[in-house]
Amino acid sequence: MKTKTNLNQNLKPSQSKIANITLDRLADESKRKIEKAKKNKKIGVGCLSIVGVFFIIIAIYVKTHPLVFNESWLEHSHCIAQVGCALRMYSGANNGYFPYSEKGYADGLAKASEYCNWIVTGPGYKRVLSEDFEKENISEDLCGRVYIQGLKEEDSCDIAILFDKLATPGGDHCHLPMRMWAPLGREVLFTDGHHEFITNEQWDDFVKTQIDLLGQAGMSKEKAKWYYNQIDKE
Repeated sequence: MKTKTNLNQNLKPSQSKIANITLDRLADESKRKIEKAKKNKKIGVGCLSIVGVFFIIIAIYVKTHPLVFNESWLEHSHCIAQVGCALRMYSGANNGYFPYSEKGYADGLAKASEYCNWIVTGPGYKRVLSEDFEKENISEDLCGRVYIQGLKEEDSCDIAILFDKLATPGGDHCHLPMRMWAPLGREVLFTDGHHEFITNEQWDDFVKTQIDLLGQAGMSKEKAKWYYNQIDKE
């Protein structure tokens, strides 16, 4: 190396040897720093790649599992228990009869909207408030739940009066992280105000039992079946 040779010409042998050792050490140190920088760069690129892949997987999961991340993923946005309270308050003021309308179950349910202003909304459906619709001729397509009309407080507490149209993971009361592995099913409200979660696997047997119970309460089998055909089919 030219610089090293010129330096050695002006030094004594012992000094020249020390200078050579010093220069070699500096060269080795410089080489180690370059190698370390390359290694750190590779680690950085690898970490960024892992993070990128992780976010891509998350994005794909969210896109392919919309029911997990609907409006119920952090809180129960359409608490069926509150609807139960509203219906009981209405029946308490109307001789034990739950709301009813000849125009359809949406209009019937809306009669209790003074006690719960989002009463027609259910999981997976756009939130509709009582001030957003006229209280007559309400489209049943707006309802996120099916309301069974013609019942009264004295009917069997085993009879369902309201249930979700759309099956969701764990129901409206199930939030993250449990929603990620919870089974699909519907929340169901009964005449006495209690509610249960019925999974898709249990649904067919549940419907058969409910049709029988509604028949015992005086409803025709055809009408009972019609209500349970209003659900969203997966």
